[in-house]
Amino acid sequence: MTYLHVLFPDASTWTTSFFQFNSTHYKSVQMYCFFVLLFLSQSLFLSLWYITCRYWWKIAVFIVLMMSFYNFFIVVFSEVESSDLTHRFSIYFLTLLCSYLVYLVSKKINYPLWNRLTLDAIDSEEVLRYKFKNSKHYTRVLNSFDEDAYKSNITNLKELVAKAVLISEDNFNKEENQSNILDKSLKGKSIGGVLIFLLILSLLLLDKLHVFAPDGKTWDLGFTTMGSFEFPSVTIFLWFTMLKITSFLALTIWFLTSRYWWKYFLLIPIIIVSYQIIGTFNVK
Repeated sequence: MTYLHVLFPDASTWTTSFFQFNSTHYKSVQMYCFFVLLFLSQSLFLSLWYITCRYWWKIAVFIVLMMSFYNFFIVVFSEVESSDLTHRFSIYFLTLLCSYLVYLVSKKINYPLWNRLTLDAIDSEEVLRYKFKNSKHYTRVLNSFDEDAYKSNITNLKELVAKAVLISEDNFNKEENQSNILDKSLKGKSIGGVLIFLLILSLLLLDKLHVFAPDGKTWDLGFTTMGSFEFPSVTIFLWFTMLKITSFLALTIWFLTSRYWWKYFLLIPIIIVSYQIIGTFNVK
């Protein structure tokens, strides 16, 4: 998606049969489209990550997603002429609206067993692996199953779900009564979740690292000197590089924590972003 910017004119004006677009804040329409597509692609993969994530730390993904939507609309509205109040209101409103829509989609498809109902492919293994959120969730699913069983004449559907709940409760009680070694491993998993939560939130800090850099060709850090690597300034170099590094880290965390079979397709954007990170050190 990001590479589609080459299809747009490398000039400050884009004239078609329907409209004329003038880029005032960017050197060309192509550069403007590049940044629009850059933040749009980032927002899309964060949305997919949040929607498909089954861990409690997906809250951190949602926070990063909201910031990505915010940056996307800032770029989009940078070429829109309007008052400062209208400008800010539009950005905030669309950011909250898109974030809320992603949240609704996540809630809607958060129960994979319901998809099995529509495909008429329920089997005992799928039911037994299913974990209910709470008793209210169980009652709602049970009522839904009862209705579908009535329509499709599946008489034992309610019994299968009840057995699944009883088995999951038995396993939960057994886990509670096991040794301290298991308890330590469970604590380790919770600590791991907290570390992932903090790591994802730290991506927001990495994105803002460029504000500490001077607006020049070099940055004296005391122990070493950082150059701009053919960028106009160190600030722009850090902003662009950290944008790619945060995308790489987010995709890597998603790949390492995903349990879906299609996780290996995430290696494709990971490789592309890795190539882009290397490219920032040699723009030509």
